[in-house]
Amino acid sequence: MDIIISASYSEISKQLRREKEVIGWKEASLYKNKYTCIISNKKSNLEVHHIKSFNSILNETINELFNKNLLDEKWFMSPYVTQEIRRLFLIKHREYGLGVVLHRKIHNEFHRLYGHENNKEQFEEFKENITEDTIDKLLTAPDKGDMVCSKCNKVVELLIDDLCIDCDYINL
Repeated sequence: MDIIISASYSEISKQLRREKEVIGWKEASLYKNKYTCIISNKKSNLEVHHIKSFNSILNETINELFNKNLLDEKWFMSPYVTQEIRRLFLIKHREYGLGVVLHRKIHNEFHRLYGHENNKEQFEEFKENITEDTIDKLLTAPDKGDMVCSKCNKVVELLIDDLCIDCDYINL
């Protein structure tokens, strides 16, 4: 039986993302990947990507509990059930291993192409098919709030003493 997405599902998802173990997973993933995007080698604006998506792990957890008859259509009303979801989710999350580090814009591009129910095969396909040209366009196209060098017109990941690291222009 597939779960019914509800406001409670969203709440549980938010709570799980704030779990100490999930936060520790992010830190361990960043450390393992040397705080560097595995595709662009950038060291800023980093996010950790789940190889098996967070949503997929949560759906798998809830479906397993449904199949064991530990949940029914009113599952979201019971604090006990929420704890059971938490317990099983954290076990499954741990089993899928650490994530991979991606620059925010590359991570957004992956999810734009593949959505949010992801697996290892999709990520491998993405890595294989993304080109240097696409990476360059993603990283240089300004988003709202990005700093842009007034000389070279590129998105500035890092300003050191107001110096653009791409063209050495001093931005005042």
